[in-house]
Amino acid sequence: NDERVRYVKTLLERLGALPGVQSTGMIHHLPLAGYAWYANIDLEGRPRAPGEAPLRSGWRVIDGDYFKTMGIPLVRGRGFSESDTRGTTPVVIVNEAFARAAWPGEDPIGKRFTAGNATRGSDAATVVGIVGDVRHISLDVPPEPELYRPHGQSPMGAVTFALRTTGDPLALAGVARQAIIAI
Repeated sequence: NDERVRYVKTLLERLGALPGVQSTGMIHHLPLAGYAWYANIDLEGRPRAPGEAPLRSGWRVIDGDYFKTMGIPLVRGRGFSESDTRGTTPVVIVNEAFARAAWPGEDPIGKRFTAGNATRGSDAATVVGIVGDVRHISLDVPPEPELYRPHGQSPMGAVTFALRTTGDPLALAGVARQAIIAI
């Protein structure tokens, strides 16, 4: 809901203002945290053949400068913006593994698909960006197709904040915890 979106935005701003913080981001499941949500993908204009297995993708909800904070490169297209809200056309950013699996040899920017709960049920989402692959499950498991949704369009209740700092991140842990508690 809108309260969750405002809470996350406010907290990202406060955490970003702490001394030594270079960037902040939010995600609902950090890489290697042991959690993964998946969705079956239906590509617009490409019906599956009878018996053909759907493309399966992990999905995450993010906010702030998550990709920058985590060192994940934006390969093509754009990141999410403040205008990507619940009242606008659903958008997604996909990783390179998703792009290769869904549209081999094609430009994914502007392509559309649905992914159940990950894209608000029947609403097709438009690909606006492609990011580098991340090993979310394990360092031993190759990167899987993944899609990212903006928190402004898919508010989550339980989230994790990531901070990139210039110094010892543990030195900021107490101050960051107090900023969260204050809100």
